[in-house]
Amino acid sequence: MSEGWRGNPFRVLQTLRQQLAAARDDLRAVRAMVEDLRGEVVSAKLQPLIAAGQLASRTRTAAAIPALVPPDETASASSFFERLEALQPEVYPVWRGLFDEGAAEYLRERSGSCSDRSNDYAEAFRGFLALSAEGRILDLGSGIFRRPSYLEGFAAERLAGVEPLDLAETPDFMVVQTTAEFLPWPDASFETVVAATSLDHVLDLDAALAEVRRVLAPGGCFVLWIASVPGSAAWDPACTEPMDRFHLFQFDSEWFEPRMEREFVLADRVVFPTPSFDHVFYRYERRDDSG
Repeated sequence: MSEGWRGNPFRVLQTLRQQLAAARDDLRAVRAMVEDLRGEVVSAKLQPLIAAGQLASRTRTAAAIPALVPPDETASASSFFERLEALQPEVYPVWRGLFDEGAAEYLRERSGSCSDRSNDYAEAFRGFLALSAEGRILDLGSGIFRRPSYLEGFAAERLAGVEPLDLAETPDFMVVQTTAEFLPWPDASFETVVAATSLDHVLDLDAALAEVRRVLAPGGCFVLWIASVPGSAAWDPACTEPMDRFHLFQFDSEWFEPRMEREFVLADRVVFPTPSFDHVFYRYERRDDSG
């Protein structure tokens, strides 16, 4: 063997390269098998929720649902930006840069949106929401392209949404241009509030959660879909270092769930693990004043 190494160094090197290439091919095959298995597991968890959403869409009625309360539309789109800046003057310029970057990306990548029907997680969230939602529904971050897929099947007269971006298409339900920190409805206006991958885009998480609780009727629920990124630092109102080019902060269930306990009570949770983060669906109930 030692003689072969001394006598044919280039042939030995070629052999080692071939073995390394074969090992890499084997590793790719193993990774593909693992990914296929993970996909089968995730699909097995997604499919019941997707089916539930489809069934609920066929059988849902709007009986005994109170009429929507009209919003206070005196505030303009520019004024909520001004109010956000007054709320967090140090952090606002950073947040606004992220907001503008996200707006441009949203227009470029419509098909990748979490509210698009091509997204299996959006379809699963549709089912989760169908099993959770009651009465009048407010969607935080309802998007700029008509109606998000997870709201399909609900009667338009029970839906309202808020969206800070300029609308690209006209929705078939009420949408007000504002942010979650400033909801222009009276107290207890909705039985359900929804936030589907939108809550990690707010400037002031405390203000947004306080507003959600305020507009929820007693016994109402807050239905969320978040990306839980392990190790993400807890939201800090003074932080001016973005987590990435779109987010001032990111969620980690380890800190997010204890934070939610101030205003809400956890009623249900479904987790879909992925290699880099978890999709987590929550149903929270409004905490009573005495709670």
